[in-house]
Amino acid sequence: MTNEPQGRTRPIRAAMVGLATDAIDSVQRVTRLPNGTLLGGSRQSHDQMREVALRLEVELDRLGVGLAQLSPSELAEVAWRIDSPEMFEFAERLDDGLRRRDVRFHESTPELLMEISMELVNESSMYSN
Repeated sequence: MTNEPQGRTRPIRAAMVGLATDAIDSVQRVTRLPNGTLLGGSRQSHDQMREVALRLEVELDRLGVGLAQLSPSELAEVAWRIDSPEMFEFAERLDDGLRRRDVRFHESTPELLMEISMELVNESSMYSN
C-alpha cells in the first residue's frame, strides 16, 4: 500500500511493459495481458516476449497473487522458475536500487519505483547499441 494525503492508502498497481524495436516490417504488434502489455518487435521477438509473459501469468495464477504483490526479490524467484534471465536481472537490480535508497518495497511510492525502473531501462539501453 502507498500513503495518500489524509492517511488514506491505495493499493500499489503494477504492470509489465515489454518493448521490442527490431521490427523491419510495418506490422504493429500489441499483446495485452492481465499484468501488462507487449509492444512492437519482429514476429520472433514479440513471440518470445509473449511466451515469457504467459509463463509469468501462469505462475502468478498458480501462486494466487498479482504482480504488485511481489517484492523484487520474490519477482526474481518467479523469474528464475519461469526461466527468464532478463526479468531476473531486472528484479535483482530493482531490489538493489531500493536497498541503495534504504527503502523497503512495500513502503516505496509508485514514483520511486518508476524512477528506479527508468534508471534501469536507461542503463540497459546504453549497452544495447
